Amino acid sequence: MSNVLIKTQNPKSYAQSITADKFNFVSDAPKDIAKDSQGPDPHELVYAALGACTSMTMQMYAQRKGMNLESVEVSIDPVKEGSHELTSIRRNVKVTGKLSSEEIDMLARVADKCPIHKLLVKAIPIETKFETN
Repeated sequence: MSNVLIKTQNPKSYAQSITADKFNFVSDAPKDIAKDSQGPDPHELVYAALGACTSMTMQMYAQRKGMNLESVEVSIDPVKEGSHELTSIRRNVKVTGKLSSEEIDMLARVADKCPIHKLLVKAIPIETKFETN
């Protein structure tokens, strides 16, 4: 697993340059805060990580088991109580292919085994170290 580096793009904007391995992309504040948002906000990145990991985990499992899984589509919907507080995440998974009901049941169980799912449902400590110039 590679380190991920995040740097401020411009001190007058919230946009952040992100480098993960050899890939570069941008995250920005939500559109209601950053009107000219340059990328997904941090929550959207977490939701995208969960959806992508779910799909990849199911694909890997299906390939190992020789299942005829053609595609996986995952949509992630945050569930909020009141106006802002996130209370849960709803994950909707659609699979296509020539799959038996047993294979579909197994893929549903495998979805919960994705590493990002495990990370989100388990509280883990985050160690922060501050440095100054």
